[in-house]
Amino acid sequence: MSHWSIEHLLKIDPYNFEKLVAYLFKNMGYKPEVTNQSRDDGVDVVLKLEKFGLSHRWLVQAKRYSTTVSVKEIREYSSLRYQGNVDGVIVVTTDEFTDEAKKEASKHNVKLIEGGLLVEMLNYYCPDAQTEPENNEPENSKEPSVADGLILKNNESVLANEPAVVQGQKLMVAVTNKNIYLIKKTQGIFSRKTDIYQQIAVDNIVGIYDGNRELYLLAGQNSNIEIFNIQPKKTRNLSETFSSLKTEYTKGEYLLKFETRKAGYLVLTSKRLIDIYPDNEVKKEFYLKNVVGSGVTNTGLFKKQKLVIWVTSDNVDKYEIEVYDVQEWQKAINDVVKTV
Repeated sequence: MSHWSIEHLLKIDPYNFEKLVAYLFKNMGYKPEVTNQSRDDGVDVVLKLEKFGLSHRWLVQAKRYSTTVSVKEIREYSSLRYQGNVDGVIVVTTDEFTDEAKKEASKHNVKLIEGGLLVEMLNYYCPDAQTEPENNEPENSKEPSVADGLILKNNESVLANEPAVVQGQKLMVAVTNKNIYLIKKTQGIFSRKTDIYQQIAVDNIVGIYDGNRELYLLAGQNSNIEIFNIQPKKTRNLSETFSSLKTEYTKGEYLLKFETRKAGYLVLTSKRLIDIYPDNEVKKEFYLKNVVGSGVTNTGLFKKQKLVIWVTSDNVDKYEIEVYDVQEWQKAINDVVKTV
């Protein structure tokens, strides 16, 4: 069995780190209670010790830090010392305390546990409480597994189950012939938790754009299109699986052209041209049946050309869009508008 180390502690989820600190004190003889994350009032763990009719109560602040704890933070935590029925405050960190922080702590009966001492205590009191790897399944498993809690419908089968970063979150992307599930799996020291973050029906997919190392999944037939930025561990596997769904989702509206920009995304489907902000809010949307013309702005020597769209409503409105290749976009729009 490997021993505890600072590197190991820094990889633990912050809330699981609080539970680990509580578990450490439990093994030392205390009765710990981990506070609610949203209502902890600066307290991570409450410790109680009752022996021979004597009762003690300590408040613990657990900081999974990779930088030193300053005197400012100790002043903040020391105020907890003056709550009713509190014998003292303990601050636990994976790093160290500044000299000023140590001096301030001594004034207010605040006990400090630095990273080095914490590792020694864990190796002595909790030698068997190590975390497990997030994924124990062999890479070449023939049957893709699905997270606990996911119930597949009749005639629904798993096509792929890949870890990925989706919209900045580490998720599992489970693909079936009917749905795409975004699943959040957290596996800490004392618990495993599965949350189904989102379900996207295959029939609701507008298209998939392959950006080599990342994929963009567009969903929302006949409604606002939502774009999911997916960065899979194995891009090719997921890209090929998405491609196998194409015959299903192209029955309705489907993707023709897609571009990512600093200002967001530009999406051309078989029905619409949509300018979308990075947060998926629609900036401007045009139905192709209302587009009556397209062109390119006349610019000066150092100005970049823009794509111009004319759209009918009560009047003819003009809209300018910055794109990487103006002629390519103009051709794509002209070609589809002719067929609408």
